[in-house]
Amino acid sequence: AGVAGDLLALLNGAASLAGVVCFPLVAASLVIRFRRAIGAERAQLKWHVTYAIELARRATDRWYAGSGAHAVYNDSAAQARYRDVNTACHHAMADFDGSAEMYGRFRLGLDPGTPLI
Repeated sequence: AGVAGDLLALLNGAASLAGVVCFPLVAASLVIRFRRAIGAERAQLKWHVTYAIELARRATDRWYAGSGAHAVYNDSAAQARYRDVNTACHHAMADFDGSAEMYGRFRLGLDPGTPLI
């Protein structure tokens, strides 16, 4: 604990804030490229978009964990954002495990196993 613990908490908070603030910009850029891509580039971009979403979810988890006890109430803005991000992560296009499998299969020269690319 002490100074090291305080510094770690500060760094985690900064990483969380950076992830949440930067995510919409990164995701928007990747989605625009995804719509124009075909074949190998499309599979790679789907993986990158999914990974960016996963990083935003992790950042939101860290931010929410540090939001204090009042964040658990349903009328809390923190609760709403936390719920929104976690709900979005369960969409088929944002499924981290499914996208990782799809991209791995693609890289190995196998059928991607999904029509979502």
